[in-house]
Amino acid sequence: MSKKGQIVEIPANSPIYNNEKSFENKEEKFLDEIEKRKYSLFDGFIVGEHNNINDYKLGQRKGINIGGKLNPLYVIGIDKNENRLFVGQGNKHPGLYTNLLEFSKYKVNLTENNFTHPIKSSIKSSIIDSEIFAELYIYNETIYLELSDYVHIDIINHPIHLLIDNKTKTIIK
Repeated sequence: MSKKGQIVEIPANSPIYNNEKSFENKEEKFLDEIEKRKYSLFDGFIVGEHNNINDYKLGQRKGINIGGKLNPLYVIGIDKNENRLFVGQGNKHPGLYTNLLEFSKYKVNLTENNFTHPIKSSIKSSIIDSEIFAELYIYNETIYLELSDYVHIDIINHPIHLLIDNKTKTIIK
């Protein structure tokens, strides 16, 4: 049974996207970046409701069914615990792009154990035109890929091929 939930619009000029902080290390920086994407009701304003949170994916444009906006709305965040969908206006909204990907280290078959940060790597996916260079970091149970360029958050919905030393490792979602 589906339960109706709120749709919250996050403005493109939200302070979430302009917060310049200094960090003692990369892990702190990465944790802060990932935390920014965990939107809350107080980061924006309610613009409507949805019928089933499971009908939506990050980066989705169609099916949001909120009209009267200058630009189309895109899904930039999903909070299944609170049953909230977060949207942003226009295809240039900063919530639609990221240069940091996070994965459980168990989603990638890494045979090497002793890494020195950063590990030079790159990614490929069916939704990007070319290989994107990345630096891989492992902290505890989490892998962070800091990309050399921004990618559409929709990449999270597709298989990602990680290349380290010309060896491909597919990240399983």
